Parts: sequence; structure tokens; C-alpha cells
Amino acid sequence: MNSKTEQRRTSPDDSPESDGVKIPHLKVAGDILSKVQVIEAVSSSLLVGLAELDEAKAKVLVPFVALRLFGSSYHEDSESQVLHDSVLTLENTAFFIAELANGLKQAVDELGELSGGKMRPEPQRLLAMKRLIEDMNKTLGAIDTGLDALVATIDR
Repeated sequence: MNSKTEQRRTSPDDSPESDGVKIPHLKVAGDILSKVQVIEAVSSSLLVGLAELDEAKAKVLVPFVALRLFGSSYHEDSESQVLHDSVLTLENTAFFIAELANGLKQAVDELGELSGGKMRPEPQRLLAMKRLIEDMNKTLGAIDTGLDALVATIDR
């Protein structure tokens, strides 16, 4: 098996600044904070195995992604720990990211509907999120290009 690991900070909450913009800390009342986790880093590793196609008996590479999320509790000064650890197929990883993006879109749409009155979200957090989404769009474009190139090299 082949493994290459990438670990990166993904949360605007883990530093007081994001691209030079200060992200204010929030004081939230209520019990919800006992359930809130902050993802501070993500580690993903490519794992590759061999498999045999049922009908053709051809040998193929099977890509997997070892995915680990590191973080801590939002409301306590706790050390970073593994919040999630799993191995997914590469296509299931794409499904997970697509579903996560769809859920995020729905949350942003609903937040937009709720923000029409006097109460509004904190703008610096929205700007930090917008920058993360812009970076993600560039990365997704590069993934799409890479998949096009990979598919083009495979005999059908």
C-alpha cells in the first residue's frame, strides 16, 4: 500500500486572524456549546490496494483515503484529539465531500433567510468562510482536471 499524508488547518476558529482579518471570539449562551467541536486539522492519506474485477478477472488499483479529523471542544480548553478516523474508497470520499457541500449550501441559504431582520451573522466569520470556499473551489477544479487526465490515460 502506498501512503501520502496531507495535514492542514481548516478552521477559522483556531487562529485569531484569517488572511489578516481578525476573527472575533464569540460568547454563546446555552447548552449547545457542550456539543460543539472545532476541527483544527484534517489528515488524508492515499492508500492503494489491488483487486480483481469479477467478470473480466483483470487486476485493478483500488484507491482509498484514510481520513482523520483532529480537534477539540469549543467551550473548554482541551487538547486536540482525533474526532474521526476512517478509511473510505476514493469515490466515497468524493460523495462525502459533495454531501457536505450540499449541506453547507443549505445552511447558508437558511442563514440568509434568517438574516433579513435586525439580527445578523458576524461578518468576519462569513468572510473567512468565503475565503475557505474560494480555496476549495480552486482545489475542486484541480481535482476535476486531474480526474479528466487520469481517465484519458486509461484504456476503455
